[in-house]
Amino acid sequence: MKQLIAATTLSLIVSSCASTQINQQNSPDENLNELYQMSLRQFKTLPADTDTIITDRRAEVTSPHLDGKWFYSQLNTRKEQKLYRQRLNKLELSADGKSVLQLTYLLKSPDEFENAWDFPDKLQNITQNDIEKFFNAGCELVWTPNKDASWTGYVSPETCRIYSGKRDTHIRIESDAYMSPETYKTTERGFSDDMEFLWGSKPGEFITLKPIASE
Repeated sequence: MKQLIAATTLSLIVSSCASTQINQQNSPDENLNELYQMSLRQFKTLPADTDTIITDRRAEVTSPHLDGKWFYSQLNTRKEQKLYRQRLNKLELSADGKSVLQLTYLLKSPDEFENAWDFPDKLQNITQNDIEKFFNAGCELVWTPNKDASWTGYVSPETCRIYSGKRDTHIRIESDAYMSPETYKTTERGFSDDMEFLWGSKPGEFITLKPIASE
């Protein structure tokens, strides 16, 4: 369960360029805005998936102290909807404008932001002093638009290398994601520095979540 839930965070998870094509009809800014609006929705695993029950709720961050497009995300799990994870996420265009990078930040005082959508003033006044970068450079979630209004994401283990306190060693992270108007899918795998498989989903396996109405 924990390994499956981990797939939903980096916060998660970059584009597989071989299988995606840029939407030439949209400008880079239009693509950024499109993904941002899709990312502000609420998601939940399918009712039939009783082994992995996840609600992924998001809220727009409009603080004048933060430049760019930001959103708060919170994962609640199991039938009792236990709080599992809170993150602040930023979307920005890549240098060439062909993809969108999702950067993930930790909240220094996460308890203060639990169910933050009920306290919009907190999100409107958040500053850089309230957050810290979660992953190293190279672990950004890079999204690439497809022709059918969907997006494909990918994090490459060649660039995403982090230190694991639990294992007392460096590990590499690979993650895939997919987002469309109808579906959000995500998955994650961990490897040793020598690319020996350690944990996570098999290629082609995803956690599938569906958009839900705001509660």
